[in-house]
Formats: sequence, C-alpha cells, structure tokens
Amino acid sequence: DLVRHVVLSDLATVQIHALELSMQVSGRYTTVEGLIRAVAKDLNSAGIAGAGDGSQFECLLGRVDAIFDSIETNPITIVIDDPLALSFIGAVGKSGTSAGSGADGFAHPGGNAATDGDANLTIEEWERTVEQNLELGLIDGETAGAMYADRAA
Repeated sequence: DLVRHVVLSDLATVQIHALELSMQVSGRYTTVEGLIRAVAKDLNSAGIAGAGDGSQFECLLGRVDAIFDSIETNPITIVIDDPLALSFIGAVGKSGTSAGSGADGFAHPGGNAATDGDANLTIEEWERTVEQNLELGLIDGETAGAMYADRAA
C-alpha cells in the first residue's frame, strides 16, 4: 500500500495517526511512502520538528522508519481532509498495482466503483463546515450568520 499514488490539493490536511500529527500540505503528486517522508521533511523545514540540536527531527525520522519496517504487521491510517474534494489516493487493483475504475486510476468521491475489492481504502464524504465555506468564499458573512442562527435553534 506504500506505492499507492496520492494527489493532494493545496487545501488538503493530512493526518498520520501513527506519527500523531495533522498538517496542511502543499499540493503534490506522490506515493503514500513519499507523502509520509515529505511530511517529516516539511516539519523539519518549518523548524517544527528540527528545533534545537535536531534530535527531535531524528526522533521523527526514527518513527517514520519504524512505520516502514512494521507496515506489514502494523498497518497505518492516513486521512486526507480536503474541503473541495480535489485530493485522491489511488486504489489498488487485484494485481496489487495502483488501479481504479476511472481512466486516471484514482479513487474519487461520489460513490464510483474505484474502491471495489480494495478493503484498505475508504472514501468518506462529509459536509463542509460554515467556517470552511466562509474561508473558501462560498458563502458571505450574512449567509453564515443565518446558518449559525438555524443551527442554534
């Protein structure tokens, strides 16, 4: 599953439970393995994991290596939260290679058959929050106020 293709939009937030982290990433096309390594590198570049003498970053890299060493016996969960649904993880076909029901080979939201036979991939659709709709410019403040009033009632 580390070779699955991943497409991330600029708005996507990635959660890697095994590393106990959640962060917004820049848009990219990679694999699951590349995504995990890139998240660790991004944390180091931002100075979050590499503060001080670098031991925190070395610890994070050790945790990343431990994930890869035990992936067969300890599967991990990666959640990609994209309010515009522009991010995708490729499904794995019966041959074990990345495949999908569409011509692009990716699992898309909307109930297509891209995940058929792929028990390790779940697509969950959800409704954007009022805050996300405001941030994306899909509603204005007046509309948001009315939506909050409706929810409070």
